[in-house]
Amino acid sequence: MKWITPKKGLRVLGIAESFLKKSPINKSLLAGVVMRADLQIDGFGFSLCTVGGLDATDAVLSIYNQLGRPDVRVIVLSGTIISLYNIIDLNKLYECTGAPIIAVSYEESSGIEKFLVDLPDAEKRIEIYRRNGPRIPVRLRSGYIVYIRPVG
Repeated sequence: MKWITPKKGLRVLGIAESFLKKSPINKSLLAGVVMRADLQIDGFGFSLCTVGGLDATDAVLSIYNQLGRPDVRVIVLSGTIISLYNIIDLNKLYECTGAPIIAVSYEESSGIEKFLVDLPDAEKRIEIYRRNGPRIPVRLRSGYIVYIRPVG
């Protein structure tokens, strides 16, 4: 397979999450970094979402909107299920931003639907999870396999 080198000015917004299970505020921190293809950091933003909530999508959109960067061409997420089953709606993100979305995970799994059924708002969580689509294995040039959910 031929490797395609992107233009150095291409900008990607990468978003990752961190939370403490015993945090007194019951919130999770999301951090977003705009990076150019030549590996220069070109902006960053932060947002909070509720641990165990359903506001992760809005938190990602908050970062995108506060950056005010129409030149972001792709949004890359570290997973779609964060903060104890707070599921990011990839299709809503794409509809609201117009930027293609790539959610990356690093381990194979048989899915989580069986864990969602006992949670508050289970039907909504399962609906978003299913709408996000299946994970696709991708072998990197390093030989390592990652799993992606692309939208857009």
